[in-house]
Formats: sequence, C-alpha cells, structure tokens
Amino acid sequence: MKGRFENHDGKKYFRVKRPDLSKQRRGEVTYPVSYRYNGGIIVNGQWVQGFKVAPPKLPKGMKLQNIGVGLRLMSKPPYATSLLVEESS
Repeated sequence: MKGRFENHDGKKYFRVKRPDLSKQRRGEVTYPVSYRYNGGIIVNGQWVQGFKVAPPKLPKGMKLQNIGVGLRLMSKPPYATSLLVEESS
C-alpha cells in the first residue's frame, strides 16, 4: 500500500495521499478517509493506530453530501461514499 508512516500525539498512523476528486462530475464518489481503530491494525507489516487522510480535493463550486451508507471499514484504508453536488444545492 502506498503512503508513509508518521507519528501524531505519540501514536503511529499511516498517512495516505490526499484523494483528488477534482476531475469528477456530480454524482456518487468513493474516496479514502481517516480512521482510528480501537486496538490498531497492521499495515505493510507494521502496527498502526489507524489511517490519516486529508480531505479530498474537489472541483470548484462542488461539495460532498453524505448519503448515509456508512464506511467500508474492512478496506485499507477505509472508504466513504458520498454525492458530489453543486454548492448551491
């Protein structure tokens, strides 16, 4: 898995590249999200507390709208699904 290990508040996390949704058009999008596990998880053979992901880069004038389908926590990193809509919506 691509990314890097980093320490934050005395805990080890796996930092994933910021998702780039800037070329997407409106509709359903899936992207990686930050998540902290209660006990931790093994990533690339190392024990980490969870994943750190910066908020996705969005097209100008667009925003993410939650559709309540939940996270895919078994993915590494976890993924969320949202709707990409115009900011005026």
